[in-house]
Amino acid sequence: MQENNPWRLDLSYLSGFMVLFFSNLILLRFLNTVSFEINFY
Repeated sequence: MQENNPWRLDLSYLSGFMVLFFSNLILLRFLNTVSFEINFY
């Protein structure tokens, strides 16, 4: 671990969390539209 850059780990963790959150949001929205179309038929 690098002691001179303690905020790099937090930044990478935050960016990873944001990517996970947005991918989950898109997946949830996609599943919602798919289930809606299935219910529509």
